[in-house]
Amino acid sequence: MEARYTLLIENRLDLSHVTFIHERHYFVNIARNFGIDRPQLGDMQRGMGSRIRPEDIDAIEAIERVLQSGATLPSEISARVEKGALKVRRRLEFPKPAAGRMNRKRCR
Repeated sequence: MEARYTLLIENRLDLSHVTFIHERHYFVNIARNFGIDRPQLGDMQRGMGSRIRPEDIDAIEAIERVLQSGATLPSEISARVEKGALKVRRRLEFPKPAAGRMNRKRCR
């Protein structure tokens, strides 16, 4: 009997549109190829978004207050939850040289 695998795909699209200097619209769209016949899955995802969105608004408004305060700011503002993704991005931006290779070149 041949094994069959189904690839489950879920795509999330976040769009941010600045309308005025201190105002933006934020849109989220999720599409999936599984659970289409289960409306409770869509209800669950909408519910999660409804619970998370107020937290996002609070965070963005707090950041905006800091930006408008005139305080000296770091070059990048990131949330702790982004720490893992930031480490990966830094590694991609500034990859470490392979062990031993760079040292040998410097010694020559």
